[in-house]
Amino acid sequence: MIPKKLRIKTQKLKEIFKQGKKKSFPELSIYYQNNVYSYPRISVVVPKKLHKKAVFRNKIKRRLKHILRDLIKERKIKPRDYVFVVKSIKLKEEKFAKLKEKIEKYINEIPN
Repeated sequence: MIPKKLRIKTQKLKEIFKQGKKKSFPELSIYYQNNVYSYPRISVVVPKKLHKKAVFRNKIKRRLKHILRDLIKERKIKPRDYVFVVKSIKLKEEKFAKLKEKIEKYINEIPN
């Protein structure tokens, strides 16, 4: 689980979707915007149209949150607000180590 101070509140999500910048990749889109904190805040969104069953959506969320928590501990994520919107159910079947490498690569591709 991600600590509460590292999560983005629902009201802030709408603002990030409207005003934030977007970087798209085949499996997910990342919305981001600068924040006033010295640490990153994150949120993971898996749309219902991706899969009917909540079990599958929650599994993807858990995996991504675990990876993001590790990257925050390793200080590989810049202090911004990030919203990860999943576009492909294939993330569920991917090996954990490979998925972590992909997510790290995607985050590094975001411009400063």
